[in-house]
Amino acid sequence: MSERVFIAYLRAPRRIPDEKRSDPYYELGSYGITTCHCRDLMHPKHAEVLKGSRIAFVQPGYGHTRLVFLSPLIHTTKTYDVINPKPNKCVSCTEALWEPITRPLKFEKAPLICNNEGETDFPLLMKYVDNVNQPSPVSKLMSKFRGRARVLEDNLGNEIVEVFESHIGKNPLDIFAEHYWETMPNPPPKIEKEREKVYNNYKSRLRLTGTFNHK
Repeated sequence: MSERVFIAYLRAPRRIPDEKRSDPYYELGSYGITTCHCRDLMHPKHAEVLKGSRIAFVQPGYGHTRLVFLSPLIHTTKTYDVINPKPNKCVSCTEALWEPITRPLKFEKAPLICNNEGETDFPLLMKYVDNVNQPSPVSKLMSKFRGRARVLEDNLGNEIVEVFESHIGKNPLDIFAEHYWETMPNPPPKIEKEREKVYNNYKSRLRLTGTFNHK
């Protein structure tokens, strides 16, 4: 039976002074607490379907995109309301939690989804986006998945799992990131140092509205 896989298309750090690009909190087994993707994948209406699935974290760089993490099965999802939402910002979100907690990959050591020269470790995935009306493989992938909230087709999900797990199995331990910013093409302007403290600060701004456990 195929595992259900969703893609979370992350963003590269912006070049602004306070940019930390906090989420995902890989070391805490958490994604969504910052209200990231709250209007698509991490919207509360997806909390039920996300539990028991896996999330593939896709990190774009500059001219190439890599798969930096594939979560273990999500054992719990939690929905929240934002206590004091700002105008035009998210008013609710979902957090996905997984176990065991495992480290993501360094950006430059992660499997290559695509570059603008047409190279890829995921031929089925790139064939799937080939007809997207964008000029390059990287832009085709982004256009297809940046706001997507649907589970991947079985053959694409299977390819994600097989390639990622094979990549880990045949590479040395130095492929794993020691720090969250190593999963990005370049560090954000402001490195988040007390990660658990900041995570709890984000959580304090939310009101729990639901918990969904995978059996």
